[in-house]
Amino acid sequence: MRAWVALRWTGAVWFLPILFAVGVYSSLSELELLTGYSVADLALMSYLVGLVGPLTAAYCAFRFNGFISAIDSLAPARSGLRVVLSAWWPLIIGPPVAAILALVVLTRALWPQDLESWQIVGLVAGTVLCCALFGMALGRSLHVAFAVPLAAALSFWWLAFPQAGTNLTIRYLNSGFPVCCTSAQVPSPLMMRASAVFVALVSLGVIFTWLIPGWSKRSRSFVLGSLFAIVGIALVSGITVIERSHERPTLAAVTARITPKSCATARAVAICVWPENAPRASAVSNRVVSLNDRLDRLGLPLVTRVEEDPPDTASVTVVASAHLTEGDISYSLADGYTRWLGGCAKAVDRQEPQPSIVAFIGRLAGMPDSELRHRIDDAAVTSSAQAAELPPEQARAWIMTELGTARLVCGA
Repeated sequence: MRAWVALRWTGAVWFLPILFAVGVYSSLSELELLTGYSVADLALMSYLVGLVGPLTAAYCAFRFNGFISAIDSLAPARSGLRVVLSAWWPLIIGPPVAAILALVVLTRALWPQDLESWQIVGLVAGTVLCCALFGMALGRSLHVAFAVPLAAALSFWWLAFPQAGTNLTIRYLNSGFPVCCTSAQVPSPLMMRASAVFVALVSLGVIFTWLIPGWSKRSRSFVLGSLFAIVGIALVSGITVIERSHERPTLAAVTARITPKSCATARAVAICVWPENAPRASAVSNRVVSLNDRLDRLGLPLVTRVEEDPPDTASVTVVASAHLTEGDISYSLADGYTRWLGGCAKAVDRQEPQPSIVAFIGRLAGMPDSELRHRIDDAAVTSSAQAAELPPEQARAWIMTELGTARLVCGA
């Protein structure tokens, strides 16, 4: 019964469902980008904290304003921490839980299997908790007309400020993953540590102010000064973590994934994909076998190894993520083979594969013209269709002309 009273009195009974809905709705447009790799998916969806965090801070500042004077006469002998927790636990525990539930619903990562995923979940929860405590502290120290917009603006500046994309310090302290991660990447351990230090110190600092004797009788200016001192200490500590680390900060804030790939061999072709994409390895294998049969008739180099995110140029790159169709896999194989073929032809000056060759290889991989035209311009598809009508020797010569070289040096 007391729990229900707390939920109603703080407004959490209606605010938390709204917070959850905002978190889910803010990321619905990104669902088609999910890869099946829990770290990448959680990192992609975790930017919902850029909306959930400021909303939480603003609401807590609004509800907490005037709370101290209301309870001061009722519990003068109780510690500030005990009073706040007994009355405000729904808005301390609730927002982090709502954010985590939104992540789980969006990514379907009910129980992540790797440490990096748990770190992302923990950092998201800690960040939302930090926003709630920060909003409460501002609500205690400023008039509601100033506390609410300031709590929202400062939280948004920290979590979603555009300069976080170009400023390394903000990038490593804002608990965000705006460019992380692909299937081959995990968040930078340094960024995780620095953000965790900043979030933890701000949260613990606010909680510590509730333990100060006579906490409810302190002036607003004292509380506001304490809050800025806490944020300053947390900022300096986070920067110190960055400066003293042996890891060099980068704007991407990612490191290479070291998870072993799932590999199998079929008809002399090695197929290596990330573990979460292993169910689609057979589809990749079928496409490669079919492609090799047609490449052999043209006298072109055969595919002997296909790999997701290969570490070198010995393998043909393919993408087999969960959201891809068989047409997408075929196109990625055609694109990867064309890039690999460009290396065979020593066409090192070509940054992107020639679209006409990609269309030609895609046709060999079984892609119909309708699918090719969705991805490649009509002129390139038409050119590849004309080349497909040529005898093998002339088709091979056409490819070499398109590559801008006279010969191929990879084994046929």
